[in-house]
Amino acid sequence: MNLIDSYLSSFGMECEITTSEKRAWSMLETANDKFSKPFDLLIIDYETPEENAFSFVDKMKVNPRIVKMPAVIVPFPMMREDLFDRTEEHGIEMAVGKPVIQ
Repeated sequence: MNLIDSYLSSFGMECEITTSEKRAWSMLETANDKFSKPFDLLIIDYETPEENAFSFVDKMKVNPRIVKMPAVIVPFPMMREDLFDRTEEHGIEMAVGKPVIQ
């Protein structure tokens, strides 16, 4: 169990966590079958190994297997204010700054 799972579970939310984009796609596309309902919320880090959050969310919007678009929260590096300005054009409901140690 990680910090986000622990926090959200304390509010009675059911969480499914993955660190793999491939697994995330599978979970999103089969949510109605496996979980009996689509996801309400997706938290995806901006910097992922395969692609960034903007392209991931853009692909979700046009994927016919995703029945319902979840609300999306993206943690961005605090120093990248330019990214915060682009969230609305990609349909991201909330962006939060995360500290980055260089």
